[in-house]
Amino acid sequence: MKYPVIYLDADGTLFDYDAAEKAALAGAFRDFGLGPVSSEQLARYREINSRMWRGLENGVIGKEELRTERFRLFFSDWDAGPSPEAFSSRYLVYLAEGGQLFPGVEDIIKRIRPGRQLIIVTNGIKEVQVSRLAHSPIKPFIDLLVTSEEIGAPKPDPAMFFNASKMLGLSDSVPALMVGDSLTSDIQGGINFGIDTCWYNPKGLESDPPVKPTYVIQDLSELINII
Repeated sequence: MKYPVIYLDADGTLFDYDAAEKAALAGAFRDFGLGPVSSEQLARYREINSRMWRGLENGVIGKEELRTERFRLFFSDWDAGPSPEAFSSRYLVYLAEGGQLFPGVEDIIKRIRPGRQLIIVTNGIKEVQVSRLAHSPIKPFIDLLVTSEEIGAPKPDPAMFFNASKMLGLSDSVPALMVGDSLTSDIQGGINFGIDTCWYNPKGLESDPPVKPTYVIQDLSELINII
């Protein structure tokens, strides 16, 4: 067996985060009487949120600050809006229910699981990620879910990998593979940990990326041939 241990990113790799995010935003808007979310509002929120998560990766912002700062910035475009703290709490309730997987993920996980240990390593908010996995049909096939919140360091810091390996009692000599859609957190994190990496790049974003993964795939099913 080429890779007895596989580390997997959650959002954008296994879970359809865009769908969960859109539904959570719509639910919170509805609860606060803000009407439907416009395409412009969704695009604006996603721009702010992406910037916040990049800041987290780079150590510029903490997880607790991120929870509300993104909504403070978002509602600063308005003359008036709900409390960022209250809105964030409601948004996270809906997001935690969003266990939507990308098409085919359940079958792929079932196929690669036998004889291997599958570990999800995510920078996402712990209570959200634990709940989303619990709402997902792949939960029985995942050996461990590790979040940056409980470790105290986000990917690409290798601490998450070291701790996950320690929790499962894995030997440093066991070949492992990191699979994820983000070059800066997933792939760089795997490289920093000293393991092979597989960049899931469904949109064919870069032909010569600055971070060099071991493998590049555009369909997650290609992972089966690699391992």
